[in-house]
Amino acid sequence: MKFNFKRLIFQVYFLFIFIVEPAVAQQNPAYNYEKIFEMTRDLLTRPKVQEFLKETFKEELIIDEATRKKYGLEDTKLKSMTETQLFVLLQDNPDIWEEVEKYLKKVPSEITGDESEKEKALHAKWAEKFRKAFEKNNIKERFSEMNNPLQPLTLEMEDGSAGYKNLKKYVNHAHYDENGELKQADNMLKGWLDFINSTEKELSLNVFDFDIEEIADALVAKAQEGKSINVGIDKGVIEARPEVKLIFDKLKAGGVKVVAVDSVGLNHQKMATQDWSISGKGKVLFSSGNLTHSCTNPAGDLHHIPTAKRPKLSVPNANHMLVMDSSILATVVHNQMVKTLDPEYQLRGKEFPLSGAFKVFGEKKASGEIPELTITFTPGGGIRSVNKNVISRVLDFASGAVKMLQFAFSSGTVEDALFEWAKREVEAGRKVNLQIVGDTPFSTQYWSVLLRMSGLEYDPEHPEKGYTPIADNRWEKLMGKKDYEEFKKGIRIASPIYGNHKLRHEGELWEISSKIHHKILTIGDYSIIGTSFNFSTGAETNNEQILVIKDSEMAKWTQGMVRYHVEHSRKTVSEEAARKNLYKLKDEVEDAEVDKKKTKPKTKAETKVAAGKALSMKECSDLYSGLARKKSIVVEPELDAGAVH
Repeated sequence: MKFNFKRLIFQVYFLFIFIVEPAVAQQNPAYNYEKIFEMTRDLLTRPKVQEFLKETFKEELIIDEATRKKYGLEDTKLKSMTETQLFVLLQDNPDIWEEVEKYLKKVPSEITGDESEKEKALHAKWAEKFRKAFEKNNIKERFSEMNNPLQPLTLEMEDGSAGYKNLKKYVNHAHYDENGELKQADNMLKGWLDFINSTEKELSLNVFDFDIEEIADALVAKAQEGKSINVGIDKGVIEARPEVKLIFDKLKAGGVKVVAVDSVGLNHQKMATQDWSISGKGKVLFSSGNLTHSCTNPAGDLHHIPTAKRPKLSVPNANHMLVMDSSILATVVHNQMVKTLDPEYQLRGKEFPLSGAFKVFGEKKASGEIPELTITFTPGGGIRSVNKNVISRVLDFASGAVKMLQFAFSSGTVEDALFEWAKREVEAGRKVNLQIVGDTPFSTQYWSVLLRMSGLEYDPEHPEKGYTPIADNRWEKLMGKKDYEEFKKGIRIASPIYGNHKLRHEGELWEISSKIHHKILTIGDYSIIGTSFNFSTGAETNNEQILVIKDSEMAKWTQGMVRYHVEHSRKTVSEEAARKNLYKLKDEVEDAEVDKKKTKPKTKAETKVAAGKALSMKECSDLYSGLARKKSIVVEPELDAGAVH
């Protein structure tokens, strides 16, 4: 029988038109997360809509007494409807979406004075519509659950498959894995490049600092392929660091949509999302490190010196990174990026809507365990208190040993939660098992929680006194002198390889820096990881991401990172304070603000940078190469510890 190719083509076409295409069209709108986020974003970024929703649902925003008592919540009601609550309302009522869009066209996006009679009539009409939608689908219970800042909104795949999978973990220093095996450092720079190069349609990323030309080249290449590439970099860093201004100009000249993010605090996120609009292709990246050589390049500050000649002290800041496949998380992160980078929004501080958190489930394991990932963003997420409503709550509902790696830990709220955890351990007859390694210079700052937990204080107004014992030490009272002395042995500073070093190489003096840059905590099966959020009050007003993962294997992997740093630490915080007292060393550290000192431009390209003018791609490349050869390496400062309690 003769093969009929035309007939085969017709059959395939028939199959697509009458079977496949209708199946796509019949997608349940409740799972169209991108559309729901778009409507939620458009509604909650309009002040008049926020007030209208607050008034319409004022009874439903009251936090019941039982919830307040259970979680120690001070507020009796939410200050406005949250992003997660409005998401629930829209998700359960797709029949009103078309009318919502009509409503948005009639409501001004900005405050334009007192509400007009026309607007009052419009809101009265919509109050009735929202009330009917609220009652019709009986979503009151789900809506009220969102009043509890600890209750994340679960987002699931329509087909019941895992919400995230193929999780890849990177650590840029030696560490122990989940099986206790010692592993060598992973290449985070390659991880970033692989992520960027796998983009099929669109990519957005947001970082605090960015000076790696190789990554800029990869982004430009994708933009020139016709992909939609969006990048955010902290405005203050662009203005302060010539290397970053060069990257900014190079991206802009290469067709990348790049934004100098002018946040109220720091634009401190370190995350990326790609292909959120392609079904099944979404992917996300979360890092503790910036796109800088000092954070991400395996060679550290002296990356430009050949490997054979490079001093061993040139290592990157201790960081980690997570990459995973997830259409849901890609959409969640995209929604946050739009608020920050899209010219229509570019929100700042309290312009970000009040929000809770989102939960996604991972792949079921052979043991039956189903991992959970909860994510939120500041400012606005965790009901505007991540320290209290996210980090502290992990300590509240988990038990066992606590392991931490911290760049800058100043939150008194989290310290209180640690104290309550320790109290429960003592009451249960267990020893308080805490291991924490902090970045050395910041561990002995006057605001450091590690310093206070070590029973010491420092008065910057009277540096001549040095470090002195805290008179009323609640930690020692809780445990007794003997157990407290043992407890302090677990509060440690970094290995000597991390710090600020001056060294000579081939007759030239070099300044290099590396630090403990992680912001992680693990207890039980929970890990706070993949986050940019330092445990500080200042971080609440920054642009940050924070993840909490419930996964026994992830917890063991996180513990392995801590174990490695504990084994290589030579001193406790107490011993470091004693050393400083002995040698009368002042409690000083690099300025937490970016170095704003001006240097006289020497070349035509440097003059253009100083004047704020854009450079061509060739000028960017030439000037960047020149800066890389300079003897003094700029130490990347990003600490937000100005407001510490």
